[in-house]
Amino acid sequence: MNRDEVNHLLRQKLGEDVHRNGWVCYTGLDAIKKGRYYIMGYNPRIDPANRSLLLSTKNLENWSAYTMQCWNKSCKDDPCVHRDASGRLIEREIHQDRVVKLAGLLETRPESIFSANAIFVESETAAQLRGARALWEKCWEVHKRFLAEVQPKWIICLGNGEERSSYSLLRRVADDPIAIPFPPDPARHPRYPHAKAFRASFDIGGPSRMPVSVLGLPHPSRWGIPVRLQEFIETEKMLG
Repeated sequence: MNRDEVNHLLRQKLGEDVHRNGWVCYTGLDAIKKGRYYIMGYNPRIDPANRSLLLSTKNLENWSAYTMQCWNKSCKDDPCVHRDASGRLIEREIHQDRVVKLAGLLETRPESIFSANAIFVESETAAQLRGARALWEKCWEVHKRFLAEVQPKWIICLGNGEERSSYSLLRRVADDPIAIPFPPDPARHPRYPHAKAFRASFDIGGPSRMPVSVLGLPHPSRWGIPVRLQEFIETEKMLG
């Protein structure tokens, strides 16, 4: 999909919300193609780099917000001192580092995994996002088209809380989800949330439901990558 196609889809599905600030794709539009994984956060935090949704869809190639977009709120330099001459970050935020580590465990690069938030509109915190349910219903219509293009085997959610997480939103629209056990980590901090997973099918508008597995990780901005994730990846044969 090119920028014109994506922006037409956004206008069609989001209506007036398309003019609100936020971010749509966290990878270049060249990543909207058949791939094994699809990363989904919840919604973008308020950031000076955010633009109206139509302006956030740039025809970038081999690009990822996790490796090439400066998230340092104090950065006002142009060009950004946190990137090298090629545009890659020299200094990444913790969230970005952990997603890069996740991509490494999947034996790929962040630029190669299509990534987006469940809800494209920004807010200071997830709890402060107004009209989240209605926004999700609109954004899900966009995700359905993206999913039809990517046809992932796994959707990996960055955050898995029972409320205000992409994992919980996907469970609500899944057909007959079946839990996949994640190996427990006996050494984890008592407050560290479990990783979760399920298998299901989704109605993405085609003649048949799309079967896919969903992995919900503790949110990378607050928690590290689960130590048993490598074991889960190997057990579930996630690599391909």
